Amino acid sequence: MMERILPAAVCVILLGGVVKAEATPKSRLLWFQGDRSVWAVPCPPREDFDADCKAIEVGAGKTTTGPIIDPDYGFASVHLLWKQAIAGVGPDLIVEGDSGGSAGYLDVYGITFGPAPHMQRLAGGHYFNPVPVRTLAGLPHFELGFAIENFDGAPDAATAVVALPIHWKGHALDLDMQALSARKFDANDLASARLRAARELRHFLKVGSAQATTQFMAETMLRLSLSGHADKAHAFLQAVWPHAQNRKAAVETEWRSFCRAVTRQEAWRDYRLSQIPNAAILLAGAR
Repeated sequence: MMERILPAAVCVILLGGVVKAEATPKSRLLWFQGDRSVWAVPCPPREDFDADCKAIEVGAGKTTTGPIIDPDYGFASVHLLWKQAIAGVGPDLIVEGDSGGSAGYLDVYGITFGPAPHMQRLAGGHYFNPVPVRTLAGLPHFELGFAIENFDGAPDAATAVVALPIHWKGHALDLDMQALSARKFDANDLASARLRAARELRHFLKVGSAQATTQFMAETMLRLSLSGHADKAHAFLQAVWPHAQNRKAAVETEWRSFCRAVTRQEAWRDYRLSQIPNAAILLAGAR
């Protein structure tokens, strides 16, 4: 697994309905009920883990007895995202650990208690702080960010990221296709977006930027593509690309680069995004 060097941590503690934040390297209780508990604990000693690194541990009562969940990963902070609302529906708990930073990434875990605690990594994604979580019909619904990091030379702080609606389905997290298909794009908004993207691209050319696209342009294309409108994303690119020699070839090269950046993300596989409408356009464009 990928190793991470982490900054100072801020742990969020959820206990008896009271949430409080403290900066501390010590073990902190995230949740407990009877003889069960989940903790944010210091990471095991390793060269790439600093003193503030946090790991997730399952304990007994208010005692940290282990095991550490996913010991190869450490986090800047650990949060309880969701707890079971209806007995037997979904996992007992969903927790997340985020890596912090300007292009912060998080891993989401489901914990189920039984004769022995069972942990399953459910998903990963770029985080929104805080992660918006709802409970509908006893099941968790929330959003995780899908990002194309460093696309066209963009720095981490300018990563193109859009929210994907996620919900619990069967025994795992899955893309909420109903919520996704409900996303609409107003023609006037798209026209305004084209004007802004074209203006930003002209500025990039004028100042000699190393980036071929802007964060706004990449996010607009990503939002269209992941909502089932890859055809509109392609048309958007064609509309805003500057007029120059070999323009048509340049547009298709940029489209191929974009499609590859999207379809080769781990989250594309995690959320089975090949099931979204017009995903075939993205897959064909990536060839």
